[in-house]
Order: sequence, then C-alpha cells, then structure tokens
Amino acid sequence: MNAASESIKPEWVRLKTAEKIFDLSESYLKKLIQENKIKSRLLKDRGQIRGVRLISYDSLNSYIEEAARE
Repeated sequence: MNAASESIKPEWVRLKTAEKIFDLSESYLKKLIQENKIKSRLLKDRGQIRGVRLISYDSLNSYIEEAARE
C-alpha cells in the first residue's frame, strides 16, 4: 500500500478485499459472518440470487484487535 491508500480507511470492503487486507481466508470470514462476530451486508437487486457481500472494516478490525488481547 502507498501512503495515500493507508490514510483513507474504507467503511465497507468486499469480501475479497477483506481477505487481502487482513490475510484471512474466505471460509474464515464467512464463518465470522455466520456467527455474527463481524458486520456484513449483502447488496443485490430484488429477485436476484447473487449480489455483493460487503464487510464492515471497523467490525473486522475490532474483532481482530479483541482476539489479539486474549
């Protein structure tokens, strides 16, 4: 990351972006979502099966920070 991208923290990130930023697997992130340990939203058009999964950057970061303290 360059200095400009480090200073701008997104509020929501796509699942694949969260995998890269936090170096976590897709299956682990999905487990955290399913267990309501991190905030996530699925954006999709009405009637569509697929959509875009977004993860709250702050909730994932907070989860990791809390886990590091334990």
